[in-house]
This record gives sequence, C-alpha cells and structure tokens, in this order.
Amino acid sequence: MSKFDKILPTTLRNRIAEEIRSAILDGSLKPGERIIERKLMTEFGASLGVIREALVELETEGFIVKRPNADTRVLRITVKEAAKIFALRRLLEPYAAGQAAVRATSDQVTDIEVRLEKMIDMARQSAILAYMHEDYGWHEAVWTAGNNPYIRAALRRCVLPLSMFAAISGQSTFDLVEDAVSHTPVVDAIKRRDAAAAEAVMRERIGMWEASSHNYLVFQPVESSPS
Repeated sequence: MSKFDKILPTTLRNRIAEEIRSAILDGSLKPGERIIERKLMTEFGASLGVIREALVELETEGFIVKRPNADTRVLRITVKEAAKIFALRRLLEPYAAGQAAVRATSDQVTDIEVRLEKMIDMARQSAILAYMHEDYGWHEAVWTAGNNPYIRAALRRCVLPLSMFAAISGQSTFDLVEDAVSHTPVVDAIKRRDAAAAEAVMRERIGMWEASSHNYLVFQPVESSPS
C-alpha cells in the first residue's frame, strides 16, 4: 500500500518535501528505511526531477542521507556513531564556546540570548521539530561567534544529523524544557566574557546531552526494499 496520496504534477518540491518530512516524523518512514525515487514518482504523480529536488531539500535539513554510489535512506544514527560524534564535540565545542566568550560581538551575544529564549518557548509548547531547529541554530550561533569557520564546519557536519535524529526519534524521551534551560550557564559565561567558564560549562553540558541521547538512540531494523 502506498504511504502517500497522489498530488498534482504542478505541486512544488516543498509540498513533496513536507509530505515526506511528515512521514518521517510520524514514523510512517522508519529510521534507516530506503527512499526509492521512482516509487515516490508513482506515489506523488510527480517528475523525477521534482522528487530529486525535494530529496535534496530533506538531505540539507538532515532528515535523509544519500551516500555516493549508494542508496538514499532516512537518517539513522546508532549508539556507536553517536559516540564518535560526541567525542568530536567534546574536543571542539568547548573551545568554540570559549572563543565565543572572547570574540563575540555585542550583537552576537544578544543573538545567542534571543535564540535561547526561543528554544525555551518552543520547549514549553512541546514543539519538538521547532525546538530542534532552534537548538541547532543556538549551537551554530555560538560556533559562528567564535570566528573560526573550520570548527564551525566540522561541528555542523556532525551535530546537524544528530539534532535531526533527535527530532525523528526522541519525541517523548526527554524533557524539552529541562534540556533548553541546560544551555543557560553557557550563555551566562559568554556574556561575562569568561572563556574558561564557557569551555568548562559546555564540556559538562555535552556530557549531559550525550547521556540523554541514549534514550532515543535505539536501533530500528531497516525495512526490506520493495521488489
């Protein structure tokens, strides 16, 4: 049975991307499940080009993974993969926070504060996807304020997929408000321009976030491909 209703061929890629995104978030498409472009063409009644454009959008957002010379699948992160991500974060992100405390402009500090307020607001509304977007945006704002594009690029590559996987798999496994508030000490240290405190608090918080991530890093078998 098709997972999707046919839609008009003139529908833009964002409509298709939204349908697939919703299917991922509600569990109709499972983590690790294969995405077959020609099957989507039939289900949506759309051209291959439009389907591919929609998938590029979802890949950019971190919902799906397309590897060279391989197939496309819904994002899935195992406990072992997450451990590697957090190992890198423990090395780079505290340094980035310390640099933000030293280098951030007044406008960047204000932006980091405002983003935290938005996170807390989304957490109180239990808006998991919006919260994860705000959470990732807060982290990237800290990396950007540190004024090192290489560290920012390295952290973006590993943190974005983890953030999106939390949105896909962690909807009822951790307290959003508690998670949001846990970022406050980092903001306070950056506002005080205390690099050592910003590094120490960020390192501590990464340990907390890694522990909480085990609640949603549950392996789900990949569904067999249709014949």
